[in-house]
Amino acid sequence: MNKKSVLKKLGDWNVMTNTESRKVFIGAIKEYRVKKLNELLNSEGNDEALKEVIKLMNFIIKKPEEISANLNGELFVAKKNEEIEKEFESYY
Repeated sequence: MNKKSVLKKLGDWNVMTNTESRKVFIGAIKEYRVKKLNELLNSEGNDEALKEVIKLMNFIIKKPEEISANLNGELFVAKKNEEIEKEFESYY
């Protein structure tokens, strides 16, 4: 690898370590994924199950924080239910 290509790769790395640049880059990737999924969703010949999966993937890409919060909430409830069941079983 020559010096110019090494400096280019270092420059690319420095841009990506900048938080704002990284946010823009990730945002562009999300937009591209959503665009491609929408094209697939709107194409002919897809059955309803596939369309539902594509809609879910779109939602996950657009709102990962919401998905994470929902899953964490469900996990908390499941743990509490498990604790209650164990406590109930210990009485009998």
